[in-house]
Amino acid sequence: MSDGISYERSSARCRLAVDTAIVEPDEIAWDGLTESVASKSPAAPPDLTRLEDIVAAAWSKALRRKTIDRDADFRGLNMSPNRAMQILLDIWSATSIDLPVNAFFEAPTIRRMAAAICDGSALVAPDLVLLRPGDDSAPLFLFPGHAGYLVHLTDLVRELDYSGAIYGIAVSGLDGVGPFHDRFELEAQRSLGIIRRTQRAGPFRLVGYSIGGITALETARLIRQELGDTVFLGLIDTPQNDHSWPYTVWLAFLLRKLAFKLRNRMRRRAGARTPRAPASGKPSINPVKRGTQVEYRFRNPRGPDYPYFSPYWTPDHTPNYSRVGEHVCRMKGLYTPSRYDGKVFFFASKGGDPLACAPDQVWPKYLPDAEWVRVPGNHINTMFGRHVARLAGEISARLNRAVPSA
Repeated sequence: MSDGISYERSSARCRLAVDTAIVEPDEIAWDGLTESVASKSPAAPPDLTRLEDIVAAAWSKALRRKTIDRDADFRGLNMSPNRAMQILLDIWSATSIDLPVNAFFEAPTIRRMAAAICDGSALVAPDLVLLRPGDDSAPLFLFPGHAGYLVHLTDLVRELDYSGAIYGIAVSGLDGVGPFHDRFELEAQRSLGIIRRTQRAGPFRLVGYSIGGITALETARLIRQELGDTVFLGLIDTPQNDHSWPYTVWLAFLLRKLAFKLRNRMRRRAGARTPRAPASGKPSINPVKRGTQVEYRFRNPRGPDYPYFSPYWTPDHTPNYSRVGEHVCRMKGLYTPSRYDGKVFFFASKGGDPLACAPDQVWPKYLPDAEWVRVPGNHINTMFGRHVARLAGEISARLNRAVPSA
């Protein structure tokens, strides 16, 4: 924690003590912000204005704008997941306050985020987030990818042609408070409890993106087994972990990956391009990625370093988010797919995921009643920009039909 900042978490409020001097937004030099705040006495009373300036500086830096309306909603500011994460990292760097990644939905503007940090409400990660209001009798529940990062779903939510309320179910532990689950089955039990607080009877509608699709799948399985209700289940580019792939699929994937790297290396040499200089700045917050994807398949998911060998691991996230990411990596490693006989709509991107095999190479034997829908883009950009409208249209068309029988 930075010296000079008093930070206390409780059920009622947080206290952030910084210098009472008011700094104009244009006067803030971000590179020196942490140092200048740290040099002040912690005895000063809470100063919401100063805190708001810190938050505004983080937003301006990430969005590359000199000024931003402090009452502007992040959804109207072209806020990508990477930019949102940069804001959280810069706030953490300046104040040692580790905001949950979904804080933007509870505090969607600069002014509201600063106030929520000051009163402590921003430090609590809700397990259910209303992404778009609508008909409460027919809600849609979305399961985000990565480590429960709902910002990835904002473009999809905007484009969906569906009249029901749309909710996002967050992964447990995003505010640093457990439980931290290492099994998708446990996350599914938790998710079902969250859903039943909002919707008592079916039909239920679940859509999961990326690894969130496995939690959605296991939640749908519980609904069918325990409640006997009908379920609409959509999966968007949901992968399986390397250890679940047949050896022939795994070897073919590694050979394609190697060939791609060799082609890129040859192109770089042919073009005589100057090697990119290493990035400067502060060291990584979390452990760096280790090993190769070849050895990852054979590592023990319960090993202390297992998450850092994942091809998806990156150290450049806030501490709490990275902690949850470690548990999600273990979930993937400990998961054993099993047959699901219900109807599934599997939306697979044409460009695929460069870190995983094509889903139709591994899922069909477990999802015998799947309808495969090809959508433009790759694993990442199918959720944004021009591609997401097509994805949303395909999902909407099926959502608005009769819900399939259990």
